[in-house]
Amino acid sequence: MVIRRIVTAEMKARAIGPRGTGASGSGSGTRGRVMPAIAVVAWVAAAAIAAHADVLEPPSDAPQGEDFAYATTDSLGQGDVEVGLGYSANAGSRAMRTRHARFRGDSLGGEVRDGAGDDLAGSALEGALGVGQFGLGRAAPVWGRGLVLGDPLEPWSRRTRPQSPSRRRADGDVAWYRLGHERLRLGALCGSFARRTHAGMELGSGAFGAGVAGDATGVAGTSLWWTRGPTGSPRGAELGFDRAGRWRLEAATGAPAGRAMISAWMRAGLAGHRPLGDPRRAGPAHSLSVSAEVPLGAPGDARSAPPRHRSRLVLAAALWRFGPAANGARAMLEVERALPHHVAVVLGFEEQHGTRRDPRFAASRTEAEAREFRQGAWGEWRAVRGPVELGWRHERWGARAPVRDAVRAVTTARFGVCTRGGLGARVTHAVFRARRGEHVYLPEAQADRLVLRALSGDGERTRLEIELPFAGGRAQAALNRTTSGVKSPRMQWTLEWIRRARAKRGR
Repeated sequence: MVIRRIVTAEMKARAIGPRGTGASGSGSGTRGRVMPAIAVVAWVAAAAIAAHADVLEPPSDAPQGEDFAYATTDSLGQGDVEVGLGYSANAGSRAMRTRHARFRGDSLGGEVRDGAGDDLAGSALEGALGVGQFGLGRAAPVWGRGLVLGDPLEPWSRRTRPQSPSRRRADGDVAWYRLGHERLRLGALCGSFARRTHAGMELGSGAFGAGVAGDATGVAGTSLWWTRGPTGSPRGAELGFDRAGRWRLEAATGAPAGRAMISAWMRAGLAGHRPLGDPRRAGPAHSLSVSAEVPLGAPGDARSAPPRHRSRLVLAAALWRFGPAANGARAMLEVERALPHHVAVVLGFEEQHGTRRDPRFAASRTEAEAREFRQGAWGEWRAVRGPVELGWRHERWGARAPVRDAVRAVTTARFGVCTRGGLGARVTHAVFRARRGEHVYLPEAQADRLVLRALSGDGERTRLEIELPFAGGRAQAALNRTTSGVKSPRMQWTLEWIRRARAKRGR
């Protein structure tokens, strides 16, 4: 109840009217409401450590207003095997079942996900075979920067590497094999992309590579690339061509500058270029993205502190253009500061212009919507110490500067306890406000995925999670209660069991 009252009071101080107009008030009045809320949370937490999760949002080609799920990228150790079973349902509806299994050995690894209506359903198998590597299922290989084969970057995304573990899988099943060494590499693939069967070959030597793929109607894509450093390195370039000969070029670099790490990449080409698979993943034809991360504090402190407990300054800026009347830009600044007693504070600001959707696949959007202006600001306080976890976050976006005429806002508070015996519980309460046509996405961690729940209108959402040891593994139960406007509260529950074991090796 304490957390609920804190969040509700904070949202009332920033309430968005029924037509989306932001309530006005003096700066001193706002600070007078914010500081007591922070003080109460800090008093309850006393001394804690930070537990941060990056802000997440669905990709631009995802349907507006629908939930989106990312597969978790928690890597297994060598010889580990994991199985899981889950059920979920809304109140009054039939429960849906999901299952998954993952394993990783010294020369073989894979995963299987199964469930009716599960967007992540499918399998992937990768491993060593002879003098090369092979793959089967939805884990398609990546050529260069992913312009022709893979998952191209989005300039407004925080993801900076095309081969990031969080990249999306292929649309269909693919079989591929790569063999060779540094001087000469050969590869072949065959599978389904966008419900059409494709086959391709690749050839490489040193940092250079080339590939061509096609279907029954002819060549569908050709790529030439150069990569410097390990797999997924931010340094590299690719030149790709599609079936119609339309080209796209992308180049990236990254290097330290003093204590800061700076990375940048640019893209140029023709707007009609299409990669293998879903054409909506092509992204803008022209873009420029720059980011920098600067550690704060003494150099020795930055090196010795765990990644989640470091103080840092993050800067990002990007420009992009789909076509003559469809372009956009963003600039972001975020400061994360570690405080005494293992407490951390995050403050951020971002300004966005234009659209993130290709007009070819969003014909219903008007020219005014394609030139949106958004300013957002957020603040977060988080702490974890021993068995206690506590956090508070407020985020607000407006259609006018400075962060006025609010279009969406959400305040979240969470409290959790986890004992040494494996018993754990967490309560998360969020109050959200969204103007018509806008959506708020709240992350929910499940056993094998991270779900972004799409919410609209004005309302509150309370999530209760319980975790305990069961049958040699761990059982997780969650209950969501969402209220919005005059509608009756909506209930949603999930029940999951997951077990990880070490495979025994024969003598």
